[in-house]
Amino acid sequence: MSIKKILKWGGLISLIWIIIFLSNEFFIRDWRIEHSEQNVQKSIVKNYKDKEEKFERLIKYVRKLEITPIAEIEFIKNIKINSYLNSPFNSDSISINTTPFDFTYYDFEDKKIKQAEFEFLHDGKARIGYLDTIIETNNWHWNFEGGNDNPHFEKFIGYLGISESELERLRKLIKEANCEAISIYHDSSFSLRYDGISFCQYEYFIPNEKTSNYKDYYRLDDEIFCGLNRNGLFCGYVIYDK
Repeated sequence: MSIKKILKWGGLISLIWIIIFLSNEFFIRDWRIEHSEQNVQKSIVKNYKDKEEKFERLIKYVRKLEITPIAEIEFIKNIKINSYLNSPFNSDSISINTTPFDFTYYDFEDKKIKQAEFEFLHDGKARIGYLDTIIETNNWHWNFEGGNDNPHFEKFIGYLGISESELERLRKLIKEANCEAISIYHDSSFSLRYDGISFCQYEYFIPNEKTSNYKDYYRLDDEIFCGLNRNGLFCGYVIYDK
């Protein structure tokens, strides 16, 4: 094949790839986003109707456990957990000029990095010890990731106030309800992520008797609603797969 033909076919193939890329970027992507949202709005209702008994068992179990309020526990694999814990104190009581202590950043493989030791106190504060300094603070957050092989796993479930077997039971019930994560609020209401990501998710919301704000959610039953929870800080897009 001559160089002229090679350049001709190479240019044609490049043009086709550019057209495909632009089509996906401006048209196909938008269609996929809209189509996935239409699908998930239907499937979240159908999922509840198909698994109503499983949701009843799950709701009953969560209320029985009385887990410490948490931002989220996401169940990723068989034993892997991704959980974000915040100080239980209201943000109003913490100065915006202070930086919260973050217990997340630590490489267990790097022996040169010394982690500040910390423990959770009964009043929601944390006691932190580093070198020869010990402080107590109500301004902290922690992103726990891993499973029972993580050195801080016992501290994690201790903070939640549950045992390893209870956590495993919770995982099983959430998976049976075809959900991915759970968030528990200070008024004892909680939500279950059905599809999406932390800042933009379709979820089931289970209020308590005192909860009055159901947002614009669709009522599935007396004690469960569903809808989109989108954080105002989220400016991206999600293609839902359920």
